[in-house]
Amino acid sequence: MSPDRSNSEDRNPGTPIRLAMILPGLGTVRRGAETAFIEIARRLSALPDFQVTLIGMGSEGLDGLDHVVVSAPGRDRFRRWPGLPAFRNFMAWEEFFFALSMRLSGRFRPSRFDVAIGCSYPWIPWIVRRTSFRHAPAFVFVTQNGDWPVRAGNREYRFFGCEGLVCVSPEHESRCRGRFPTVIIGNGVDIDRFRPHRFSEDRSLPVGIEEHLPASESGTKIVLVCAALTQEKRVDAAIKAVSRSPGTFLLVVGDGPLKSDLVGLAGHLLPGRHHFAGSMPLELMPAIYRRADALLHMNVHEPFGIVYLEAAATALPIVAPDVPTARWILADAANYFPDPDGAEGVSECLMKALDPSRSSELGQLARARAVNEWTWDKQSMRYAEFLRAIHRQTATVHP
Repeated sequence: MSPDRSNSEDRNPGTPIRLAMILPGLGTVRRGAETAFIEIARRLSALPDFQVTLIGMGSEGLDGLDHVVVSAPGRDRFRRWPGLPAFRNFMAWEEFFFALSMRLSGRFRPSRFDVAIGCSYPWIPWIVRRTSFRHAPAFVFVTQNGDWPVRAGNREYRFFGCEGLVCVSPEHESRCRGRFPTVIIGNGVDIDRFRPHRFSEDRSLPVGIEEHLPASESGTKIVLVCAALTQEKRVDAAIKAVSRSPGTFLLVVGDGPLKSDLVGLAGHLLPGRHHFAGSMPLELMPAIYRRADALLHMNVHEPFGIVYLEAAATALPIVAPDVPTARWILADAANYFPDPDGAEGVSECLMKALDPSRSSELGQLARARAVNEWTWDKQSMRYAEFLRAIHRQTATVHP
């Protein structure tokens, strides 16, 4: 018998939808998925028909939001652990211990929520949707980290299920269509926080970063890469492209398991022309975008890419792979390279974006695109509409 997802034992018509947004990194890191969940939660919490609770491993950056802290080890502890079915990488191990602690500690009680949102698989969905629960919330899966759990159909993925599916791109929706109630909702950007440089502002960054960069008056162009230092982000390809671009300097913001390899490659190809800044706090990121002259992003399989929107909102010229998702997000507000493996072609595209005759136009187009299409306010209203529909649908379903 399936669980009753109506949770109607003490619910009255007109009461707020009790929404749990579950992600281990909430309150500890601000990657793309964490940023999306927090920004959406802030806006949904302001609506009278939503009562939102964030569930993660910390509380940093969650001021003013109802949140629950689950004690569990972070993913770094598991980077050398073996890969197994349902434990395919260090992120799955992190999710397992988080989900287990969430349930055993009583920090997550299914009957307290009408709807739950998550973007990882398998452990959080399995815990939330357990059929042994008398009452379980409707589960909405978001393809923030990719759509393969929805469509793989083998191994542990054959047990995938949800009551609603949010695809962060049309590409995901086209592959997952017809399986579950589905909507396309991208990410967003805070256009007041991420805004263009004002002439009255000093563009300098804190000393610990600025001292590693070329002086503003030197004429050297700073190429920014914001990415985790992992294989799929292709930072090595960015290094090779920048090495072929005269008068440029590479600034890398992000961390990850390939850092030592990438630092070595940059030392060989870009001696004196690069700096790895590591992970940066959110409050510094707008200034980092404004200090740069272009954003170079190499990942051709990016599910969405909040980095595109943050750069666009600050009117930073963007150089991106010519793939459907990037085109959907940016339209004509970027320079696109057709072959991500062709360093010479990427370099040529980058140099065109850095040309003063093109860079100003690209920046203006990017800012307009962010303001008109990709604010968090717009995306949150789309979430609200979809979650209301899922709640109406599941509230009438009984075992």
